[in-house]
Amino acid sequence: MCRVRIAVLLVAVSAIGCDADSPGHSGEIAIAQHAADQMELQAEILVARDLLRGYATQPVVVDSLFAVAEQAPGAPSGELRPRPRTEALRHSLARRESVGPPVILRLSKPRIAGAVARLTVTIDFPDEREPGRRGYETVDYTLERTGSTWRIGTRLQLGIS
Repeated sequence: MCRVRIAVLLVAVSAIGCDADSPGHSGEIAIAQHAADQMELQAEILVARDLLRGYATQPVVVDSLFAVAEQAPGAPSGELRPRPRTEALRHSLARRESVGPPVILRLSKPRIAGAVARLTVTIDFPDEREPGRRGYETVDYTLERTGSTWRIGTRLQLGIS
């Protein structure tokens, strides 16, 4: 059931901004942009799920601002992720039985060059040692694409508190 919802959201993301071609615009540009959005969303979902494994029971809040890449902790960059993509990411990470205070997920904008992508992900979590305070974990990922599938190549931990 969850895979069906994700597929529906991916289709919705692929239709972002689809308008009839206007004079001087090519449908090829729109199709290429939507394919890029899908690749970026797939990369974001992969790295978010990987890092969230250590925080399996907590609810997740996805920051709608991209994080600054290669920085620990990942501070907001001021650049807004497209709303449909943020919603698709939130939906793909929704947990049925989550308890406790939420973790905040911040992802950098995927940097894709050919079949390689880089993303920096920060999880901002409640610090169990000091109630009321928060800690973080930041990991820089390199992904490799085979066909239409991303896989994690390397993980480099940039910081943890």
